[in-house]
Amino acid sequence: MFDVEERKNYFMALGRINNRNIKDTIDSISNIDGLIINSYWLKSGSIVMEGYFHHNKLQEFSNIILSQIVQAKNINKILLRPVKSIYANIRNSCQNFKNIVISIKYDEFNNARVAQLLKNTDTIAQLIDNYPVNNKFRIILYSNDDLTKYDGINIISREDGIYTTKIEDDFLAILGKKTFESRISWQYSFIYEKMGRIYASFLIPDYRAREYIDMIIASQMEIKRMDLVTIENYSNINEN
Repeated sequence: MFDVEERKNYFMALGRINNRNIKDTIDSISNIDGLIINSYWLKSGSIVMEGYFHHNKLQEFSNIILSQIVQAKNINKILLRPVKSIYANIRNSCQNFKNIVISIKYDEFNNARVAQLLKNTDTIAQLIDNYPVNNKFRIILYSNDDLTKYDGINIISREDGIYTTKIEDDFLAILGKKTFESRISWQYSFIYEKMGRIYASFLIPDYRAREYIDMIIASQMEIKRMDLVTIENYSNINEN
C-alpha cells in the first residue's frame, strides 16, 4: 500500500520495500564503486533501475547479479548496452529538466582536498549520491591528469582518467538532507572550479525545480549564511 499525497504539480506516493532480498539487491548494485543509478521507477509491479558504470566493473556487476539470481530469483530482466552521452540521454528523455547552478567561494568550500584537486587539475566531479551518508557524498572524478598523488583516491580506470573519492561539505550535506526529506532527486550533478569559486550543477525534473531552489535558500538560512551561495543559473535543458 502507498500513502498518496497531492502536491501542486504532481502526486507523491510513498511506500516501503518490505522484501529484504529486493532491498539487498538494490543495495549491492548501488554500492559498486563508480556505478551511478540514474533513476528508479515502477512498471507492471516491478522495480526498474537504470544506471551506468565503467566496463572495468562489469565482472563485479555480473557476480552480484548472478548471486542474486541464484539466491533470490528476483531479477526479471537485464539489459546492458553502450551508454550514450549524458547530453543525448537528457535530450531524448520524455521528461523536461531545469539546470540549476550554484557557486561557493573556493575557500568556503569545506573539502579543501577536493577543492584543491579541482583547481589544480583538469578535472570535473560528478556526484554519485543524491543524499549524504554520514555527511559524505561519493563522487566520480573525470580527469586528464593523474590523480593518484592525491589522498583518498580510488582508481576506476587510469587509462580513461576515471577515479572516485568522497567529499564532505556542510552546505551540500544540509541541502542533501532537506531534499531527501522532500524526496527530490537530481538526474545528474557535477562539481567544478572556475575563477576562484566551486560550482555545482544540478539537473532537476522541471516540475520540482522551484522546490529545489526553495531548499537551497532554506539550507542557507539553516546555517545562517545567506551570502554563502550564489544561484548562477536556472534554465531549461530539453524543453519539448
